[in-house]
Amino acid sequence: MAILAIGAGILLAWPYQALVTWVPYIYINVVVYVVFGALLGGAAYLASALGKNRNRWLGIVLGIVIATSAVGASHYFAYQRALDNVVEGLASSDASAEEVAEVASVLTFGRYVDLRVEVGWSLGRRSSDGAGDLTGPFVWAIWGVELFGLLGAAIYSGMRVAPYCERCNVTLEEEPLFVRDDLDLADLGVLMQAPSAATLIDIPPRPPSDAPPSGLRFAYALHACKTCSGAAYLTVTQHTTESDGQDKTEELYTQVTLSPAEVDQLRELQRQL
Repeated sequence: MAILAIGAGILLAWPYQALVTWVPYIYINVVVYVVFGALLGGAAYLASALGKNRNRWLGIVLGIVIATSAVGASHYFAYQRALDNVVEGLASSDASAEEVAEVASVLTFGRYVDLRVEVGWSLGRRSSDGAGDLTGPFVWAIWGVELFGLLGAAIYSGMRVAPYCERCNVTLEEEPLFVRDDLDLADLGVLMQAPSAATLIDIPPRPPSDAPPSGLRFAYALHACKTCSGAAYLTVTQHTTESDGQDKTEELYTQVTLSPAEVDQLRELQRQL
């Protein structure tokens, strides 16, 4: 699946670079770029999901390979398109075969990059010399943003893998359990620095009168096999209400491995809450 995803990213790079080249306006290129990033992210996610990947680091590596391969291919395709256009233009003129070959040998990939940096992108009409509004360092900066943005999309999608039960050959769906908003400051310190899954479960429920509001809520979610008692994982997400009323979330613990006894303890805590 990884090879297919990498190949799909390289294939998608051809229409992506063609559109970016044919449409010289950067604000339209941004839309094309977002769509391309979403497609690369989808390829990384499907490769991890269909390949039954359970290793986040492997998902990160997969995302890096997919994104860098696609970006490299897009620049190479653009270079080849520019070279073909030059050769075709010379061939249709009175230039000899030797002159065409000489020009083609001069237009190396490095020279193409230099010319692309000089031409840049346009926010409107180009100047009389053909240069756009964004040239030189701005082109390098845009390429850097392009690369890191696509890396982020592919890496995030590649590592967002659902746990998997090897014994039953099924993906473990997430089951929301409960939200804890009854923790005092001492509990928060224990929870934020929990050394093991047991610590996340051992904090007993607090009566409302004994738990002054902290402004924080912690959502517990379980990935567990419904057929066997082998595979189970706990995810804890912190919810904070901002001053503007918006809910901010942050995963504190992601897919922490649980034993069958810890799953039973978690179920009992759910009943108590």
